[in-house]
Amino acid sequence: MANLLEHLVLDRTGPATATIGMISLPLPRELSGNICLDADTTGMQPVAWWKRQEQPRRVMAFVVDDKGVPPQLHLVQSKKSTTSTTSKWKCETRITLERLDFVPHKFQNIEALRGVPAKDCTTVESDLHLTFRDRRIALQFGATGPKGGPYYWQNVQIDRLWQNDAAEAVRVGGVMYNEDTYLWADVYFLLFANGVAHVAAHFVNTKLHIKGYDFQGLPVIRFASDSLNKIDASFPKDGTMFDVGGFKLNLADSAHMASEKEPGSLKSDGKELFWKPVSRTFNPQLEDAPPMEWPVGFARTFRFQFSLSKAEPVIARYRAPNWWYTTCGEPWVDGYLPVHGEYDRVGEFTSNYIRSLMKRGRFDAPQADLGNDGDAGGGMLKNYYHTGCPDCYDDALNYCYYWADIAVDHTDFTVHQWFGGWGWKTCAYTRFRDVLYGYLETGDPYLLDTAEMVSEAYWAWFRSNWPRCTIGRDAYEFAGWAMLWRTQRTEHARERSRELIRMLCQVLDTRGMVGGQIGAGPHPGYHSSLYMTGVCILSFLDVAEAEIEEGNRERVAAMLPYIIKMEDRFSRTDVELFPSEYGMGAKGISPSGHATKAAMSMRIYTQLARIYPSELERCRRGLATIAPQVPATLEEYGRTGRVTNNLEPPLYHDALLLGAKINGDGITLSPIVEPAQLPNQQVVSTPFGALTINKSLDGNQTKFTFEAQSKFPVELHISDRAFKSDSQSTATI
Repeated sequence: MANLLEHLVLDRTGPATATIGMISLPLPRELSGNICLDADTTGMQPVAWWKRQEQPRRVMAFVVDDKGVPPQLHLVQSKKSTTSTTSKWKCETRITLERLDFVPHKFQNIEALRGVPAKDCTTVESDLHLTFRDRRIALQFGATGPKGGPYYWQNVQIDRLWQNDAAEAVRVGGVMYNEDTYLWADVYFLLFANGVAHVAAHFVNTKLHIKGYDFQGLPVIRFASDSLNKIDASFPKDGTMFDVGGFKLNLADSAHMASEKEPGSLKSDGKELFWKPVSRTFNPQLEDAPPMEWPVGFARTFRFQFSLSKAEPVIARYRAPNWWYTTCGEPWVDGYLPVHGEYDRVGEFTSNYIRSLMKRGRFDAPQADLGNDGDAGGGMLKNYYHTGCPDCYDDALNYCYYWADIAVDHTDFTVHQWFGGWGWKTCAYTRFRDVLYGYLETGDPYLLDTAEMVSEAYWAWFRSNWPRCTIGRDAYEFAGWAMLWRTQRTEHARERSRELIRMLCQVLDTRGMVGGQIGAGPHPGYHSSLYMTGVCILSFLDVAEAEIEEGNRERVAAMLPYIIKMEDRFSRTDVELFPSEYGMGAKGISPSGHATKAAMSMRIYTQLARIYPSELERCRRGLATIAPQVPATLEEYGRTGRVTNNLEPPLYHDALLLGAKINGDGITLSPIVEPAQLPNQQVVSTPFGALTINKSLDGNQTKFTFEAQSKFPVELHISDRAFKSDSQSTATI
């Protein structure tokens, strides 16, 4: 592993003016000893685990440098002690308005408690005081209401989370009552050692009474400091970076939710500064909804930075090379190196297509219409790891917050899933992976809490409607539970994942197929289409990955008969793709449908071949069906089918088809198809540099020409034969 650390370079993707750098960095299981970034002021905080609370799998890594964070960073063995760091920040709440008397009300009529005047209620409003050295800022989170406002948060509590040399994290929460209904403020602060702070302010219309209510009003954030300039600015028309006198304020991370047409505002009279991030709300369910209305369960997150020092409140992200992610078990197990091959660019084109659909400059940004499917954010993040596109990263992270805020109903933690429509909830696609990916990238506890609560809502729905002989696409978020297991390493997630698989196996034992999903009558759920079958195969593979990482090969082996039973159906050509096509057979599959099935096949057959080598011939037959179903160009493919399904499977396909792995100071290649069937050109990302593999045919022979800037061993394994070469030579098979 020390050898790999020598090759690991973290590249800054943000501006050179940044005084803070951060990365959500995966770590290999084999890494031993303490590590740190090679800079003076750094820190790490785990967000995922190989062994819970003992061996981190992912860390939020920070670097602080007032002169500007470096363009590149490296990981080195740490010699620092683990003694606690003394905080340079002081954080406390102070009551700004206290009125303890109240007029009693009869709680038998809950509806009558809406709209009670504030003078009849106990009111204890507070602000949050943050002090860095000799400079101070006060923040107060509030909202307007039908009678004006602002009304500020009450009953405020500070929860101190963690601290290291570079940063400390606190979470602060309180409830707002605007003389009508309630809005919650859950605020996550990252306080850095140079006086810069990152803030994620979550305004949540959650359930305070036995039911939730719509909330009529807009968020307001009040700032106070020792010295403020007078400001009257339109946001973001007048910019996103402001020197307000007592501190510097950077609002760029929230600029995608405001525009010249739908602006926010920043106003200061020299004593107080008020930021209204948006001028109206938007409801993707109902375009003509009232402009101040938050439907029941809605939330919105506004992120920003400020500085109480001379350091600029600018944060840059760093990116690890894509080969590093795969050595750390992401997104697949067993360390297969990423490959630019025949189909990997489909994910890039789909990412760009989804980004083109995103609404921008309004409250519900980046809502993406047909690009909304609950795994767009995570899929785009994986393509960012693969390609390094910074804009793709920003949109992916914004989308993860969007899914957590608006797709999730924060009263019961079910999910609004719309694919060509909004106005219904379904647990078949109660997807929370995007929310969990957002947490892994930020460490924001609001996102982890939301993901875990949605996972429980999914489980409650799934289990409360059991037994039944139809599951189908209901199994989609087995993958979410498996991801919780793989990243958080809790016994709870492990047992939930295994029980969901057991239930699906029982259906296969008794019925022989998976069905469509729960239901009867107008939503029958009985028809076991190819798509529903493919969803269940992928669900098995997601849980199998978690079992493999824990070394439970006997459980993985026990899954194989069930996967074979499903694959026997998935490979048929006389079964409809979707239940709505029942009775039409293969003739009814549209070009979009073929693209959908091909995308599923890209992952199913490559991963199945790697996990179960005994099924290699079955997988080769399945792989041969992909090309005839692929659209004419990869650009077209990026806009075709269930588009979010296109984001991840092509990455699996190209990497697992070739099977490149690190072997000491070189690599081995173990393709799962015959040499002549490989693409004419592939580029493998390795720690030693990019390796280009050109293939040419000469009669019965296949020639591979290897090209790389540096020379390193390359070993090619075909069946039971091994051919040794190097990165600047050839091999003929």
